Amino acid sequence: MPAESYSDSSRISGRFVSLFPKLRAILGVKTVGLVSLPPLSAWNATSRCVVDGSSELGTGPGGDAGYRVSSPNYFQVMRIPLRGGRELEDADGPGSPHVAIIKEAAARRNWQGESPLGHRIRFPGMDDHRDILLPIVGVVSAAHARGRDAPPTAEIHLTSARLPAPRAGPATLLAASARPPPLL
Repeated sequence: MPAESYSDSSRISGRFVSLFPKLRAILGVKTVGLVSLPPLSAWNATSRCVVDGSSELGTGPGGDAGYRVSSPNYFQVMRIPLRGGRELEDADGPGSPHVAIIKEAAARRNWQGESPLGHRIRFPGMDDHRDILLPIVGVVSAAHARGRDAPPTAEIHLTSARLPAPRAGPATLLAASARPPPLL
């Protein structure tokens, strides 16, 4: 998509979302989603993560976490089970509060058996989220994003509809199908 035609995140996200019904209309496609960096990507975006408003980097829990931008249905497309809370929703777009979904590896590292739901995180070095405390509304299974033999990584997912362009960056459109890809 030409950058000059899509100068803000709502227009970029809207363009992708407008493709979803067309893709779902293809015989055999069950659902469609979007993510900035799909599993097994050659590139990885990580940032220092501060938990529950800790004011200094390096104090308390946190550490580095993968930073992903996702659409509603991404976890369904990838068959990544929800473990607690909720997934991203269409209502999480512009005009609504920022929210985050985390993977189990991040929950285990930072909350050792306690529920992370309702806790807040901040990414001091990432995009326009550097000063925003993001409430955790969901926890998903610890999928192996770097390969089957690599340990599950701590990842945080934010909604694709909330990032300002050009920070929304590249995106991968994904579809779950009941049919083999050559038959779509």
